[in-house]
Amino acid sequence: MRRFALGVIPAVLVGGLLVSACSKDQPPPPPTPSSAPLAKAPTSVPQQMSGELPPGHPPIDGMPSAQGKAPNDDIHSGMNQGMGQGMGQMSAMPPKDEDRTILDSAPTEFAGLSLTPPEGWKAYDASGGPMAPVAAFVLAKADGDSADGIARLTHFPGMKSIPLEMNLERWYRQVQQPDGSNTKDVAKMETIDAGGAKITVVDMSGNISGAEKQRMIAAVIEHPNGPHFLKVVGPEATMAKWHDSIIEYLKSAKVGQ
Repeated sequence: MRRFALGVIPAVLVGGLLVSACSKDQPPPPPTPSSAPLAKAPTSVPQQMSGELPPGHPPIDGMPSAQGKAPNDDIHSGMNQGMGQGMGQMSAMPPKDEDRTILDSAPTEFAGLSLTPPEGWKAYDASGGPMAPVAAFVLAKADGDSADGIARLTHFPGMKSIPLEMNLERWYRQVQQPDGSNTKDVAKMETIDAGGAKITVVDMSGNISGAEKQRMIAAVIEHPNGPHFLKVVGPEATMAKWHDSIIEYLKSAKVGQ
């Protein structure tokens, strides 16, 4: 029995060597699902899938807009014909002083709404595109300020179904607080009923388009052929000078046919 055991061992060793030699010429078997490497996760996510919309894009349920990155002026972009009027950029940056063409008379009638500009408001020509304001005004700067105030009235009836708060949020995002707090928490709001129109006014100060110590007074004018939007921006002292006349302008609203 001892001789038989000794004879088997060499045979086993020889068989193992032959299997090993053959395996060098054979490709390795494919990995099983449990041993296959996982696909490498992408290092970046496309912007449209990152959970944040591009700057200026109107809000979509579940996807917040970029904070503090909106362009220099009002944005009503991305709305298609199915919601009425495509809006694009609500109002571009106002022209420089030397580029403004002052009008002899100011427009007062706007698609079912009339507004009378107060004394001292200088209307200028802001035409030049489908998203141009229906009226624009220069409010002369206060002593010590470096820039005039600019008032722009726009009309977007396709936004009639857009919630009021969505428009207000868009304006809040355009004004940054020096301490990083939320502009919505410090903005002042009032409602005016004038001539058949419901007018919501927000008043806020902060940094706008990179300029410090600015102030914005903006209003949504709701009426059957609306809404119209008034936005007035300028240095704080200038806006304080013209505050009462801005409210006067809004209170002059009269809804027609």
